[in-house]
Amino acid sequence: MIQFSDNLCMNCMGKLDGSGVCSNCRQSGIPENAPEYLPQHTVLDGQYLLGRVLRANGESAVYLALSGETGKTVEIREFFPTRLCTRSGFQVNPKPGFEIQYKAFLSDFIDLHRTLSRLRDVPLLVPVLDLFEANGTVYVVSELFGGIRFGDFLNINVGELSWEQTREFLFPVLMSLQHLHENGILHRAISPDTLYVSRTGELRLLDFCLAPARTLHSELDAELYPGYAAPEQYVPTGWQGAWTDVYAIAAVFYKTLTGTMPAAACDRADGEYLFSVSGLNESVPQEVSAILDEALAVDPNQRIQTISEFQSRLTGAQEGGSQSGDTRRVASREEVRQAEREADQQEQLERYENYIRYTKRRRKKRPHYGLLSGILATILMCSAVLYILYGMYEEKQAALSSSSSYTSVSESEYLGSTTVPPLVGMDINAATNDSTYKGKLNFSIIYEANANYAVDVIFEQSPKAGESVEIGSTINVKVSKGIQTVKMPDVVNKTQEVATEMLDLLEVDYEIIPVYEDGFEKGVVTRANYETGTELTLSRDTVYLFVNQQEYSESSSEQSSHRQGIFG
Repeated sequence: MIQFSDNLCMNCMGKLDGSGVCSNCRQSGIPENAPEYLPQHTVLDGQYLLGRVLRANGESAVYLALSGETGKTVEIREFFPTRLCTRSGFQVNPKPGFEIQYKAFLSDFIDLHRTLSRLRDVPLLVPVLDLFEANGTVYVVSELFGGIRFGDFLNINVGELSWEQTREFLFPVLMSLQHLHENGILHRAISPDTLYVSRTGELRLLDFCLAPARTLHSELDAELYPGYAAPEQYVPTGWQGAWTDVYAIAAVFYKTLTGTMPAAACDRADGEYLFSVSGLNESVPQEVSAILDEALAVDPNQRIQTISEFQSRLTGAQEGGSQSGDTRRVASREEVRQAEREADQQEQLERYENYIRYTKRRRKKRPHYGLLSGILATILMCSAVLYILYGMYEEKQAALSSSSSYTSVSESEYLGSTTVPPLVGMDINAATNDSTYKGKLNFSIIYEANANYAVDVIFEQSPKAGESVEIGSTINVKVSKGIQTVKMPDVVNKTQEVATEMLDLLEVDYEIIPVYEDGFEKGVVTRANYETGTELTLSRDTVYLFVNQQEYSESSSEQSSHRQGIFG
């Protein structure tokens, strides 16, 4: 084992002076790593000295490290999915019941970084130097890229770049992404926080992770970048592909050209408006803006499908707008909205002023006394009729009020409508026999298992309480059959059709998760989030079926018992 000096800075691996201050970064007293991570000064594989944690997510932790063989600083990524494992000393152990998932994701992690190591000539990648097993997990050693986040770079440059500057920076990224996609690798987290730029202007893309770490509600704690994550990443059943990275890189173009982060995909799916690039920066050619709009489509089917198509269309876009030296500031989204609100207010004010002028002109006209006398007589007659009708209304209201404690007579009841009562939480028999609305409303009843409500209790209704409906309308209610459990069937190596039929017969909720794995036929379930025989609670537990999407091939990821080399 290589012996390391005790006089090293855990922030940058520089040397500490006599007072404990680093001669390189001028830091002292670096805080210790959080307890769930490996401590500083740990030596891995007899040659790597660990420093501080650089970043971490639900899949892995990245440490600063010093290579004893080369004397260079590197970064080491440790497979450490916090939802699936715990640490005891230095050893990483799967949590009880998660051994299969841990092993499967560990294999996927190795395959991903092996592939990245073979693509070391792709300019966008930081080269992988080593990969080895230790402490019950796997470690990936990469060069430490000396640069800053692209987002910080944009802030230094007034928050935005011209179209010419943007093309110069980001078109090489597109070419590298196309090469990665051709080798079956998606990033799923392209953003100004994962793109880094060097002092010479070179860009690198960091933090490649497994798909579940970039998908909400999956088996790993997801890390998404709002504004850059595609809509399909917010649901475990969303189909992901090259179009997912198209959305992300288009969002980076948007941020680079406007200085404004796009609205989060989940908010856009709920109706939040996304301003076009040319609407926020008039120097951007209209054709370029239209291409970015299409690449940022919420519906994946309406989106540009590949990086190749995206780059080709941008390359063919017409030139226009200001030159690369143009650094004018443009209105932000908030400023645009404020301008729209002020315009609406001005329009309303003008309408009101026009109305006042109109009514004043009418008041200045000479009155016609004969006409006024006729109007006065008509008003008196109408008042008498209304008085009589009001008396009849009061009598009927009193009669109806005395016969019903639930509702009072209202104008809507005279028109044949009533208010939907609150039914959720009521016993179905009590609800259907309640004299308050018996005869006024009909019920359509569906019984379903529900772990949160007792037997025969309503847990869902439509229309909702408080809505106005016509008398005689039907209220749809779902009634609990109580807690019901079934055993998880054996679905692994079954086709998707067979597996879903088995779950349908048991009334188990399930979702299909597409995966790409060796050693399985296409369309076959490779694994599930519950083991065979596990007791499932209906309506509460959801089974995730991981279904293979690629043609059968022999696995090439057999592991050795101790050390896993990547170049052997």
